[in-house]
Amino acid sequence: MRKPENNKNEKTEEKYLNKKLKVEIGTLALAVISFLFSVIVSFTAKNAVQDIKVEFENTISNIQEQYQSLENQINTVQEQYLELENIINQQQTVDVIQARDNDVLIKTPDDKWLVIPMIEKEDISFANEIIEKQYNSGDIDLERVDMFNYNNEDWSNRDGFTYTLPFVSFNQNKMVSLYQFITKIELEFKLYHSNKVDYQSEFYELYNNELQYKYLNVFENIMPNKQFVTNEIITQNGIEDIKLTVIITFDIGENIFSIPYTFDDFIYVNEA
Repeated sequence: MRKPENNKNEKTEEKYLNKKLKVEIGTLALAVISFLFSVIVSFTAKNAVQDIKVEFENTISNIQEQYQSLENQINTVQEQYLELENIINQQQTVDVIQARDNDVLIKTPDDKWLVIPMIEKEDISFANEIIEKQYNSGDIDLERVDMFNYNNEDWSNRDGFTYTLPFVSFNQNKMVSLYQFITKIELEFKLYHSNKVDYQSEFYELYNNELQYKYLNVFENIMPNKQFVTNEIITQNGIEDIKLTVIITFDIGENIFSIPYTFDDFIYVNEA
């Protein structure tokens, strides 16, 4: 009569075991799924971290480039500021004088600037005549120069002539301002043929900074140290047409240059 109860117990136990097995299988499946999910998450996270790392490095590189560019701009601004400051400091060492036409700025050895008015043609004046003197051949011991002796004739017995400019003067204020920069002043005599086209030049040194002079701005009795012979047969006249050019040589900041001041008018020749 107990046999049916035993069967009932067996069935109950079997159900329990089946249920337990299902639970264990479910737990194992869940563990496997969790493991796979962890692997997937880990792999994905690793890639994400790598991407973030690369992006971060790129961002840092861009920031460094921007910083370098900004630093270069700041350095440029600082250099411009220093240049401007130097210019301002230099200008503060100069009198409040604006350079005008024909004025020059000259830098002194102590790095200061001077505003110097340059010499102009209007600052140079001559006597209104040139004195001509006639000499027989052999009367004076000066080099004889044949003027326009195109055929190379023998003019040894002809008279010779000398030419003297009584004076030439310069603006005294400008000469005082510029004398330390003037190395030489020459006067060019242009002795013209009667056709007033052909001419021959003779130079006379008015001033040399290595010599001493009585006056700085006035020079007197200027005569080329020669006697000139012409081909005038009848009148035995000398040169009738003469022009003058002043040539001033400057030495400014170890730069040497010459400026010619040419006067286009013929000067009257007075036969003394």
